[in-house]
Amino acid sequence: AVADSVAKFGGIHGVVACAGGGFGVQTVVNKNGSAHKSKPWELTIGLNLTGVFNLHKHAAVEMAKNPPDEHGLRGVLISCASVAAQDGQKGQIAYAAAKGGLCAMTLPMARDLGKLGIRAVTILPGTMGTDLMLSAPDRVKEPLFMGICAPKRFGLPSEFALMCTQIVDNPYLNGECIRLDGGIRMPYSSKL
Repeated sequence: AVADSVAKFGGIHGVVACAGGGFGVQTVVNKNGSAHKSKPWELTIGLNLTGVFNLHKHAAVEMAKNPPDEHGLRGVLISCASVAAQDGQKGQIAYAAAKGGLCAMTLPMARDLGKLGIRAVTILPGTMGTDLMLSAPDRVKEPLFMGICAPKRFGLPSEFALMCTQIVDNPYLNGECIRLDGGIRMPYSSKL
């Protein structure tokens, strides 16, 4: 994909890596009393963390070939994590770990690539109005609305796109993880 983009556009100046998916699996002991299976963990980490890292490392090689702009910059790598990185829910251990890994690699990546003039920033979207979310039943959506401070709705794809353009346009934004979530904090409840 990176080579194709370079061939088509003559270079890469920005990448937005939006990988998402996973399995709802309890941590150590599931309902049947058995351990979390390794395959769902590996697939979720592979898609959401390793895949993004691999895209960024190949894109950074190409960005390093760009002539620097007036700020000495050559490009920006944007990762899409999730509020699950900080507020993971029951059954989201692999997904939360992968998205948390994206956050954890943001500052070291910015530091590693700074000498090349390449920035790294991560967005942590909350409940966004994706086709998948909008197709969920009301019993799933309504409790999520209750946790959003304002505006009381799901985030719009255009708001995510706006955040990406703001990151690209602001040369001093680097090494940071930014929540885009209407103030939501995912709740936790237990039946103990």
